[in-house]
Amino acid sequence: MPTLTRGQKIRLAELTPATQLQVRLDFKATQDFDFSCFGLDDNGTLSDDRYFVFYNQKQSPQHEIRLLSFDARSATFSLDLTRLPPSVRHLVFVATVDGDGDMRGVESGSLSISDGKNAVADFAFTGRDFSEEKAVMIAEIYFKGEWRVAANGQGFKEGLSAILKHFGGQEVEENAPATPAPVTQPMTAPATPIETAPQLVTLKKADSTFKIDLGKSADEIIATAQWVDNGDKRSDNDDLDLRAGILFHDGRMSFVTYTYSGSLQKAPYVLHMGDVQNASRAQPGREQMKVNPKIAQLHGGKVAIVFSIYSAISNGAVSIASLKPIIELQYGNQIIKCDLDFSLAKAAREKYVYTYVIGLAIIDGQHIEITPGGQVSSPGSEATPWLTWNKDGGVTVTFDGPEVFKDEDISDWFCEDSSKRYI
Repeated sequence: MPTLTRGQKIRLAELTPATQLQVRLDFKATQDFDFSCFGLDDNGTLSDDRYFVFYNQKQSPQHEIRLLSFDARSATFSLDLTRLPPSVRHLVFVATVDGDGDMRGVESGSLSISDGKNAVADFAFTGRDFSEEKAVMIAEIYFKGEWRVAANGQGFKEGLSAILKHFGGQEVEENAPATPAPVTQPMTAPATPIETAPQLVTLKKADSTFKIDLGKSADEIIATAQWVDNGDKRSDNDDLDLRAGILFHDGRMSFVTYTYSGSLQKAPYVLHMGDVQNASRAQPGREQMKVNPKIAQLHGGKVAIVFSIYSAISNGAVSIASLKPIIELQYGNQIIKCDLDFSLAKAAREKYVYTYVIGLAIIDGQHIEITPGGQVSSPGSEATPWLTWNKDGGVTVTFDGPEVFKDEDISDWFCEDSSKRYI
């Protein structure tokens, strides 16, 4: 089996006659990574977002590229080269540092290509091959008269944003520190954002808002919450729950948790994909919800959804900020990442704060507007975030909604004065 060296190129036919392949990336490192495969055109441009395959879009349209498995240090992709459209002629495999650090923290890394039975080539590297790079194009399978393989090992100090720019895409990131709203001051989402989201947007300010056009034919909006172990060497206090409150055009609200999971085909048209109980820095906890993109039409008017993370009392004295939660909302290949630094908010550092808002979406049938939110419940309070429509079409978030517990029926989800009730 050939061991490729950095910069080497070789005909695929010299390795294997197969066109159905698997590519595996393995890292031994001190930090975590995100892995992706970019399907590019003849000019090396990402001209079709559907061929950007990563943890939040695990396959291309005809399953020519699939992310079979992944964790914080490895990933396996399957390829069917014969099914790729003529517009996709380069498959580039990328690793990006997730969080702090750079490629110098890699003790050893490898990319191997197999034909489903046997490994046919590999490319090994270490952190000594790099300096301050946060993202690396590791290798490429490309068509130039015939399929070929190149061991690139090309690094980018600016990380994913530089990779996207190199491929003709764009990442927009707002670097100002987050300022989560205090509990006593309701947070208002702007009703009319002025920008249309590019492929990937990172929002770091509580009042930032971006818009996604729902004109594409994607079947669902995917909301993925992620958090890590808080580093206190305990394994019993890192269980967060993703929740969603849905505000209808008439002012009523519904609520979705992993115990009342909802549905995509009937009201509330939001579906929780299941509970995750473990998280670590190497393997972050992730919970997902899916939203029917036609939710506004199906409910007869504009809908708002508040996504929150809940830390149950059983977690004990742990601050939510220590778990570094984020949420990504994806429609097709348009992604909004809400990445507030909750450690900057005193309330989020408190050890008996159970809930905070990590994302707010307003859906009118044509667009989805997204803002990070950032509100935090009062210490010791089990109240849920409640939404109210504003005259300008935006919403106000207050922490005075009904308490919700996993062993209760939805009929029990109401305030004692009956002023607020989930349906």
